[in-house]
Amino acid sequence: MMHSTRAMFNAMMIWVPIDAILRSQPIVPGDNVFVTTAVTENEEKPRRYDGGLPAGAKDATKDVDQWKVLCVSLQSGKILWEQTPFEGTPGIPKHRGNSYASETPVTDGERVIAWFGARGLVCYNLAGEMQWTKSLGPFQYQAGWTIPGSLT
Repeated sequence: MMHSTRAMFNAMMIWVPIDAILRSQPIVPGDNVFVTTAVTENEEKPRRYDGGLPAGAKDATKDVDQWKVLCVSLQSGKILWEQTPFEGTPGIPKHRGNSYASETPVTDGERVIAWFGARGLVCYNLAGEMQWTKSLGPFQYQAGWTIPGSLT
C-alpha cells in the first residue's frame, strides 16, 4: 500500500511517497526532516468515527510490523535514509486509525531519538548510523491501547 504524506515547513510544501501511515509529527533539524512510522504489509485503511476496534476489524496484533525512522531532505523531499530498528508482531491492540509508531522523535541537533513504546528507544546520528538502542520491556497501557505521544 503506498501512501503519500505532505509536510509544510518554512512556507515550503513537499510531497514524500512513504509506504506507511504516518501519525508522528515530523521534526526539522536544519535541512533534514525526520519521521517515524510502522509499516505493516496488510495495513487496514484508517476509517473515521468507527470506534477504533469495531466488529469485523482486523486483529493487527498478529501482523508483522517494521518500526522505521526516516530522514528526508527538506529541500528536495528525497528520502536520504531509512532505518528499521525493530521488526515483529506488536502483541498489543491499536486503534484502527492509528499507527504503532505515533510517537514523535526528538533531536539535539546531532542525534535523533525515537521511542516505539514497548519496543524501546533507538538513537541514530544524523547520517543514519545507529548509536544505541534500549528495550524497555513490556508494560501496561492505559485502556489497552498503544502508547501515544512523544518524548518531549
